[in-house]
Amino acid sequence: MGLLDKILAVLVAILVVEMIIYTGIQTELYTNTKLRNLSLLDDLNHINTSNSIFINELNKTFNKTYPKMDEFPKNYYEVADKMYPDVKVRNIRTLYAILKNIKLPTYKEEYYDCSEASAQLEWILEGYGFKAYIAESPNPPPGEASLSNAGHMWVIVELDNGDLVAIESTYLTKNHYHPPGIIMGNNRKYLEYSYLYQMYLDYLNKYSNGNYILPKNLDDFIRHYLNPPIDDNYLNALSSYYYNPSKLCDTPEEYVLGEKHGNVIYYVPISQFDWWNHPENKHIKELFENN
Repeated sequence: MGLLDKILAVLVAILVVEMIIYTGIQTELYTNTKLRNLSLLDDLNHINTSNSIFINELNKTFNKTYPKMDEFPKNYYEVADKMYPDVKVRNIRTLYAILKNIKLPTYKEEYYDCSEASAQLEWILEGYGFKAYIAESPNPPPGEASLSNAGHMWVIVELDNGDLVAIESTYLTKNHYHPPGIIMGNNRKYLEYSYLYQMYLDYLNKYSNGNYILPKNLDDFIRHYLNPPIDDNYLNALSSYYYNPSKLCDTPEEYVLGEKHGNVIYYVPISQFDWWNHPENKHIKELFENN
């Protein structure tokens, strides 16, 4: 073999090695990306390993109609429908599983607070196929005395059986994270799916391996392990507040368009709902039309 042939052989060998390394890197990147995209589905599907909670995309109905949006992006709900798979059954277990895997941007008053968080959560849940509403009260939630002049917004979901489930949307923001954010109803309905019960389970999981005196049950936990403690009066006030909103709207645009009382139109500016302008939602904003 001549010198030129040897040089050529070495160059070919180097090229082959580089191609193998490049292919391996690309495969790893693809695998990691694919796993990240599938992690949510895996987490959700584990509640029923024999049958996915999602509708097969091949059987999904695509000729859907979406609410007409004038003030919001034209394809507002269409984007949500394409981003999130529809669930087969809209029950409390499915709702709980999905909420446990949602983490909204960091809460910041007058930037990304209860109105933005509620609008984004309603949008996400509509994408999954739930019937969701944005609820409002002119008063703050029980126990929030420092917000005496502040109103509040949250989300209420209607399940297939007609039950309504209230969700404190700010409990899904990064710095106020108490998933699934579900508020138990009257007579402690959906207690085991509530954020308080999840806090109780998390506490047991965190301290069960040490020399700690653990709470005997949920009541013991909320009365003696939380600061401030919670009693039945607070729980009753909480369910009464969240399940009896002063206003309930199908879309955030209804708040923006407002309602007329006499000669005055009361409305909420769209700047209170434009969650897609948050930097962490940039990838969604790019999908919206006329944003």
